[in-house]
Amino acid sequence: MRESKINFIPIFILNHYIEKLIEWEGVIFIKDGIYKNGIFKFFISIPQNYPDAAPKLFFKSKIYNSRIDSETGELDIKVNQN
Repeated sequence: MRESKINFIPIFILNHYIEKLIEWEGVIFIKDGIYKNGIFKFFISIPQNYPDAAPKLFFKSKIYNSRIDSETGELDIKVNQN
């Protein structure tokens, strides 16, 4: 089975509220694969009790993926534990 790779250029932009370093915005530019030429904006929220609680990532741009909630844009970042 051939593993597919997605080439992307992540650009992270620090939120303009310097006192809120727990909030980040970013953009991903995809140049290959099924999302070719896609530009996806996202928002990362890091909870006050990090690392005990995981950060949350929300896509502002509509993106169709089984791990992204179609209504909220939240990415399911849960790690499978055996």
